[in-house]
Amino acid sequence: MIKQNNILNKQSNKLHFNRILINDATSYGLPLKFYDKFKGSGGSRSKAAIKIQLQYDLLSGSFLCCDIDNGTSSDGKYVETMDKHTKGGYIRLADLGYYKVDHLKKYMIRRYFLYQN
Repeated sequence: MIKQNNILNKQSNKLHFNRILINDATSYGLPLKFYDKFKGSGGSRSKAAIKIQLQYDLLSGSFLCCDIDNGTSSDGKYVETMDKHTKGGYIRLADLGYYKVDHLKKYMIRRYFLYQN
C-alpha cells in the first residue's frame, strides 16, 4: 500500500478527486465470554461477534475511521460517521449496505460522487 500511495500522490494533480475514500466492514465470531459486549447473530453463527468498520483515504494512505461494534450492527448505521469525513470533490467507494435512500438527495446537493458495486 505504501508504494501505491506514493504513486498516487505523485499523480494527484491528474486526479479529479481531492480524496478517494474506501469504506468497508468485516465481522468475526468471538468466544462466548464476549457476548455481553459484542452480540452475534446466534443460530449456526457465533453468539458473540464483532464488526470492524473502516474508512480509508487511498490518496493519503490514512485511516480516517476505525470503529468496532456488535457483530449484528448494520453498515447503514455507519453512514452518519462516514458522512463526517466526506466533502464535495471526494469520491467514496462502498457497497450498497452503506447507502440509505434519504441520504442520496443530501449527497447530490453536496456534489458527492457515488459508486456502488
